[in-house]
Formats: sequence, C-alpha cells, structure tokens
Amino acid sequence: MRRILVAVDGSTASKRAATFVESFFRGDDVAITAVNVAHNPVPWLAPVPFGAVYTWPYGPADQEVLDQALAEEEAEATAVAAEVAPADAEVEVVFGETVEAILKAADDEDVDLVVVGHSGKGFLGRLLEGSVSERVTRASTRPVLVVP
Repeated sequence: MRRILVAVDGSTASKRAATFVESFFRGDDVAITAVNVAHNPVPWLAPVPFGAVYTWPYGPADQEVLDQALAEEEAEATAVAAEVAPADAEVEVVFGETVEAILKAADDEDVDLVVVGHSGKGFLGRLLEGSVSERVTRASTRPVLVVP
C-alpha cells in the first residue's frame, strides 16, 4: 500500500492538490492523509508605547484560556481540512511552522509521496512571503509532487 500526504489549508492551491490526489490515485491501493497546519494562537496582545506589540505571558491561571484557544484553532483547521480533503482521506491537524510541520508529518506517517499545491505567486510574493511548495521541495527527503 502506498501512503500519500497532501497538505491542505483551504487555499485554492491546496484544493487543486487535493482534487488531483483524489482523481489521480482513485482506485489504487493508497492511503491518503490530508494535513492542515495550525499555528499556536496568541489570544491576547498588549500594545505598548512606540508602536511595539508584546505577547501576554501565560501563567498557570491562564492555561485554560490557552487550551481554549488551541482547541478553537484545531477545530477550525480540522473543518477546513475535512472540507478540502479527498474522499476517504484521514484528516490530521498539526501545530507548528508550516514547512517543518508538513515534513515532520510526512516522516511520522512514513509516506511515499508528499503533495502540495503551488499558489502561483509572482517573484515579489515569493520574495516577501516565501513559497511553501518550494521550501517543502527543497527540504524533503521524500518525493514531492507540486500541483500547479
């Protein structure tokens, strides 16, 4: 059985990648995992003089607030992944920086192929924001399929 990980985030690019995986690998002996990366939320920010913003340090009394924020982030990420994921795919939400989380999930699941969508950003967009698909392709030790 081949194992495929498709990264989904609700974007048009990830929807194309999920659709491609679903149509191209339909009927094959394949296990598909759809992964959405959620980011650790910062439920409260404190503005300070001179335009700087500092995060509020969590103490023991604040753990409930953090747990609730994490649960809300996970629920939203799960809903997005379930909406975009190919039929019969296992949906997984992981926390962390996008590229590292995708690669770690690929290693944890011992997948044979990682599939990501390409957003089609121009040079300036890639320069300012970076390209997840490009960074995954460069850093992965597994085959990566980039769906345009």
